[in-house]
Amino acid sequence: MFERYTLQARRAVFLARYEASEFGSSLIEPAHLLLGILRESGALMRRVAGNEQRIIELKSSVEKRLEPRMPRIPTSVDLPLSRECNEVLTFVAKEARRTRSLHIGPEHLILGLLSQTGSEAADLAAAGITIQTVQRTLSGDSDPDASNPS
Repeated sequence: MFERYTLQARRAVFLARYEASEFGSSLIEPAHLLLGILRESGALMRRVAGNEQRIIELKSSVEKRLEPRMPRIPTSVDLPLSRECNEVLTFVAKEARRTRSLHIGPEHLILGLLSQTGSEAADLAAAGITIQTVQRTLSGDSDPDASNPS
């Protein structure tokens, strides 16, 4: 499933798993994916949001909503993707095929989150991150490391 993912996108998914563990979640949710993207791709997020303060507010908003439910789950425990997170990644794969993109980067993951009708999409919109701002990043001034597959 992750063969076409760039190193940054893979790290974002790995960090989503870490965030789920930290918040005591038994599933990797889209909010965890968003936190993983924020951790891994700060420069990209600043580019698409245009403002560091928006990114700080976005992270804070997501973390408040996720307040720890249970004790931290050890990282040795396998955590599955939630149905919603699976839908995000499925959308990302279809969109990459549709646009004939050879690699899937963090920008694609953001588009996947924006494609869903959920709180993460609302949080991204509140931070000024829209499908159009991400598509502009994809079409031209993408981070060179984002296209470097591993």
